[in-house]
Amino acid sequence: AECVELKGCQTQGDTLEELQRNAEEALNGYLSEPEDSNVLFPRPKNHVATKASRILRVPVDPQVAMAMAVRQARIKAQKTQAQVAKSMGIRNISAYQKFEDPLTCNPGIVTLARLKQALPDLEVDEVIAL
Repeated sequence: AECVELKGCQTQGDTLEELQRNAEEALNGYLSEPEDSNVLFPRPKNHVATKASRILRVPVDPQVAMAMAVRQARIKAQKTQAQVAKSMGIRNISAYQKFEDPLTCNPGIVTLARLKQALPDLEVDEVIAL
């Protein structure tokens, strides 16, 4: 299987269940860019997933989606991590960097509001919908 929107994101499986698991792992791994990456991923298109279409709907882990959304909003705003951290009132840049790391990104509601204030183009509703 290959991701329709992300060239090079591929996997395989012997059964449909194994393919689904492997596709989720491949997609989440592909979207877990290193923190110094400037890659902007395209938003998913609304493909109709049916057996006849041979399209498999693959959910993104919410932490991966949130980290990706924060990083992409920052890149689009042409801000550094230090600039966003400062605008959020965060003194230690490593405290901000956890929001761009899929393994540690899990902001509370107050922090989410501060992220949204610092990065107005942050698409929070898209993260929840994924």
